[in-house]
Amino acid sequence: MLWLICNDLDFEAAGKEKLTKRFPFFEFHIYMHDEVKKQFLAEATCPEHREIIEAASKPAYDYLNSLTGQRFIKTHFPVSLLPPSIFHVQAKVIYVARNPSDVVVSYYHLNKLYRTQGYVGDFETFYNYFEKDLTPWSPYWSHLREGWQARSLPNVLFMFYEDMNKDLPATIRKVGAFLGKPDLSDEQVATLVDHLSIRNFKNNTSVNGEELKAAGILNSKAQDFIRKGQVNGSGSELTDEIRERIRVWSERHLAKTDMRFPESRIQPARDHTLIPAIMAWTTWSCLVICVTVTLSSRLDDRRHGDDPFNDSFLEQVLARAKTWTPDTAFRGGIRFGEFRSIKGIYESPLDFTLPSKRLHASSLDEAVIPDRFDAREKWPFCQSIHSVRNQGTCGSCWAVATVSVMSDRLCIHSDGEVNLELATEDLMGCCKDCGNGCNGGFLDGTAFQYWVDAGLVSGAPYNSSEGCKPYPFEPCSYPFVGCHHEKKNPKCLHHCINGYDRKYRKDKFFGATAYKIPNDARMIQLEIMTNGPVATGFEVFEDFYFYHSGVYKHVVGKKVGMHAIRIVGWGTENGTPYWLIANSYGDTWGDKGFFKMLRGSNHLGIESTVIAGLPQL
Repeated sequence: MLWLICNDLDFEAAGKEKLTKRFPFFEFHIYMHDEVKKQFLAEATCPEHREIIEAASKPAYDYLNSLTGQRFIKTHFPVSLLPPSIFHVQAKVIYVARNPSDVVVSYYHLNKLYRTQGYVGDFETFYNYFEKDLTPWSPYWSHLREGWQARSLPNVLFMFYEDMNKDLPATIRKVGAFLGKPDLSDEQVATLVDHLSIRNFKNNTSVNGEELKAAGILNSKAQDFIRKGQVNGSGSELTDEIRERIRVWSERHLAKTDMRFPESRIQPARDHTLIPAIMAWTTWSCLVICVTVTLSSRLDDRRHGDDPFNDSFLEQVLARAKTWTPDTAFRGGIRFGEFRSIKGIYESPLDFTLPSKRLHASSLDEAVIPDRFDAREKWPFCQSIHSVRNQGTCGSCWAVATVSVMSDRLCIHSDGEVNLELATEDLMGCCKDCGNGCNGGFLDGTAFQYWVDAGLVSGAPYNSSEGCKPYPFEPCSYPFVGCHHEKKNPKCLHHCINGYDRKYRKDKFFGATAYKIPNDARMIQLEIMTNGPVATGFEVFEDFYFYHSGVYKHVVGKKVGMHAIRIVGWGTENGTPYWLIANSYGDTWGDKGFFKMLRGSNHLGIESTVIAGLPQL
């Protein structure tokens, strides 16, 4: 389907070349062990079969590097095993999911079919392996969670096999729109629907794997590569006992998630419908990657297709930005992928909510809120409020923003007696419910609750000898040219750096309370002027990276993701109300690391996720 949509439904070309060539399976070669290959070659009866075996044993990346133009890649690797840049460049990623009952039956037959897998046991034994994460591409549930979390990225399309099966025409149109082909006619869709039917698939020699069977890679006595393609089509393999085990296993992993799986026969407690294991074709975990830029041997070198760092996009920003001034001095060689890697808020899989701070309406009405406020001026003795963090090329904004607010308030409420920076690394490494280190985190309040429950030790900037845990990642100056993209996450170490004069547990600073502030500009202002800066997040669009001065308001460009920041004040500039915000891109970005953003209209959601807390003194 994907190849045909992107190639204007060229059925003739599709029929001339096998799907394994048009859409290579990225990691298949790792199953072609030297001894297995030797056996296959010995059994081969003709040169054509030997050529197929040789091709199957070669790394797909070598083959892909020999191609030009648009490339298509199938992989069952989880998101965590892919280069992070794959989500920040021009590649389109489609993640397909299927229910666990159908998956395990289909996966069982696939492992019996492929001689490279070589499974010869019964179904119950295979299910035991599957449930214990002893099959290839496991663990099952973490693979699922990673795919589900990635669905909010702008170049990712998360789909259910069940939805595809139920309404294939709608699926074709949805995929077409995602791939930049939104104008498929009714006739084209109908033709593609017929072409994709299981009946035609079984007889289509370009996709049914007959050449692999002829070459001896597939077991001629097993079921065919194309089986049923049904939803809830699991047959006699699933006994009542195994069905019950799947139900219990599924409930244990998904009882607290917000994920819903269409038409599942397995219902966890509290009427949560299950999301499946990941599945496409006949296996259970699939990412489809469509690449339309020159593919090098290092995926990290690719740039985002709609890279805004060009004169045309800048002209659009200049024409539309009335309240702010963009930076027109950006240099050549900027990779947009570096910018995309430093945003980092995702939807939390936990059903966690902080209590809302309450204030009587009359008290809010009576509060005297100044037209202008700057926390740096009210609390000049607090060094953390003046500090502009530099998160480097690590998606740690969620941790940097929240820990900065904790540091500010620790100083404010101790009247300057505790004047230090808390450790972002301590939160990133030890709070597993708060996020995934450099791969992003959550702005649901779990970080502030962790401060209350477990406390945080002191920190410092990168490469500092001060504090228990200095920030572990090298700073990167705007416009982030030539910076190394951070991929490793901090470990949860319960000791301080060498030379620090306090023990880890003795260095802990705790929060007393954690709460969220309602979506009300006056309440947010009152909270800041009373207790100190607050943390929040907003939707980031491409034009934001050009900010230089003025009151930012989104005017053009695509959504990139979510970003966490720290609000330190407010004011009005040329009649436009603004929030005064400390960013975490270093002091070479924006207005010496700060920026102003439209206030009072919840622009890009900035007033809807405000969180804070008070220190324990």
